[in-house]
Amino acid sequence: MNVQDNYQQRIHEIRQQLAVLKRKKSYFAWARLLNISLIILTWYYWPELNVYTVSITLLLLIVFVRLIYADLANRSAIGHHERLLQINEDETKALNGEFYQFPNGAAYLPKEHPYAADMDIVGHASLFQFMNRTVSEPGAGKLSEWLLNAADAPTILNRQESVKELKEKMPFRQNLQAYGKEYPITNLSVQRLQAWLHEKPAFPENSHWKWLRYLLPAIAIIICIGTMADWFPMNVFYLALVVFGSIAFQLNKKIAPVHDRLSKMAAQFETLSVSIRSIEARKLSVSLTEKFTG
Repeated sequence: MNVQDNYQQRIHEIRQQLAVLKRKKSYFAWARLLNISLIILTWYYWPELNVYTVSITLLLLIVFVRLIYADLANRSAIGHHERLLQINEDETKALNGEFYQFPNGAAYLPKEHPYAADMDIVGHASLFQFMNRTVSEPGAGKLSEWLLNAADAPTILNRQESVKELKEKMPFRQNLQAYGKEYPITNLSVQRLQAWLHEKPAFPENSHWKWLRYLLPAIAIIICIGTMADWFPMNVFYLALVVFGSIAFQLNKKIAPVHDRLSKMAAQFETLSVSIRSIEARKLSVSLTEKFTG
């Protein structure tokens, strides 16, 4: 099978998988509607509060939550397969001489370089655009660095061996590429991650914080239950509200700045996490690729 047929077969397989996933999306929607209808009917025919109605309702709510999580996973799979489809369609265009769908790396063209401009290393219709399948700013920067700076013979041979190994792993390569396309990692996100890793902890590293995270919720639950059971007067409940509100306010002043910074990188963290798990799950033999799994 030649390369063109290989990509066409991949496109056909991915479209079939997409069709199945989209049918499942419809099934999940109908299942959620049925689930809600059963909850409404349960309370319509048995409006009195008893162990049966509560048990049935809780069971249906558990099923509803499971359906939501299954639907979210299915939607994620649909997005992943759509990106895989785009990757293979782009490669089909490349086989026909169309490379302009890939970034050309013009931003990496140095003002002065002995051969970059003459040999079209980066820029429009360049070697970079012909080779580039990176999906992150650090990856594109690394590729341009390799092309613009000559390596020694052992390094070149080692890279060629890595290419030979990865050439036989098309599904792995394309899945990794599709993961990166969802939320591309930028240089700014890498800088933010490095800055966060070098920050001092927001909370002191002692045992007090460890047991407080269990003790405070336990006290709050006891006070709520005790108030409902008339074990404590309402004044105790109101005092607890003030105390816990003050504690939450103080904790929020420490947590909110960290949360705001990390929330801006959460999507990129997910991309990085999924990509690392995918790489670690592979058995790579060449030393250059082993650097990612060692």
